[in-house]
Amino acid sequence: MFLDVFLFKDNTYNPVLWTMTYELLGSLLIFAFLLITHPIKYKMSLYGVLVVILFVTRNDYYAAFILGVILNKYVVQKQLEPKSLNVPTWLLWLLFMIGFYLSSYPSCINIKKTIYGALYFPWLNNEVFYHVIGAFIIMFVIVNSQKVQSVLSGKILNYIGKISFSFYLLHFIILCSLSCFLFKLFFISYEYNSSVILAFLCSLPVIAIMSIGYYKWIDKAGIMLSEKIVGILYSKTERL
Repeated sequence: MFLDVFLFKDNTYNPVLWTMTYELLGSLLIFAFLLITHPIKYKMSLYGVLVVILFVTRNDYYAAFILGVILNKYVVQKQLEPKSLNVPTWLLWLLFMIGFYLSSYPSCINIKKTIYGALYFPWLNNEVFYHVIGAFIIMFVIVNSQKVQSVLSGKILNYIGKISFSFYLLHFIILCSLSCFLFKLFFISYEYNSSVILAFLCSLPVIAIMSIGYYKWIDKAGIMLSEKIVGILYSKTERL
């Protein structure tokens, strides 16, 4: 719980926890790299070199963190010089389609006879590489479109975003317990596809309700606690 999950990708009890190691070590990678490169004038070239190294060594998920830093630098620069960095709408649409295409690269199937066949290279970690690049392109489109940002900032989507992490952590556990149980019940009277749909429709509100409770009493409380700890450490640092 405190060691294997965060450092060694242990997801024995809940398969979705495989991301915890990447999230922790990826965050530490960012902090360390920013600290090292802070006094260096030409940082962007170093960011690019590190991204290439991480992709070549098949550490694609860690490359995503550095791409996030690059995107953040771009956003800050755009705020400082909004007129000089405007991207035309047609180009944003083109980039979105490319990002959507790459991030939709399929898993666990033979893609050679699909529309993704031309993207396959045996020396490349194809699935993860294209997902990371596709997500980066889509995020680039979002930060350059005020309309998209306005839609995504609505109250409903904003709240869904808040409970999404809790939803992610809980969904697999419920699908492998309640949903399987419901499927077996429905399969007695209905055919396979109908049983799956009914089990899904019954499970979705349960996952949502549990996610809301998890966010309210665990996730949100954890965020508040971490903010208090950071505040204490920051105030002590200022005194020094």
